[in-house]
Amino acid sequence: MNRTELESRCSNYLDWVAKNETQRKSHFDDLGDSFDEVVGGITKKQKLANGFNAQCDMVRAAEYPSDAETVTALLYNDTDKLTEIKNSRATVDAKYPKVTLS
Repeated sequence: MNRTELESRCSNYLDWVAKNETQRKSHFDDLGDSFDEVVGGITKKQKLANGFNAQCDMVRAAEYPSDAETVTALLYNDTDKLTEIKNSRATVDAKYPKVTLS
């Protein structure tokens, strides 16, 4: 999947990420009472958040270092490369936070 397709599939999450913290919180608060309805043991609001987190995982995966890089660093016990990979993943995680309802 190319970047354009990824952004299209994850547009709802990316729109949420582009908001500031206050706007992110109000995004779910402003959905209204109907989203508090429980369907199958989970609220509609939580189902929406879970969908956003699935999109988050897709966006993160596209920016994480490749599995091949990680495997190579592990095989050759390259601690500098492993540290670089961990730092890179942490940067991506900070750039694309998980959605939590609190």
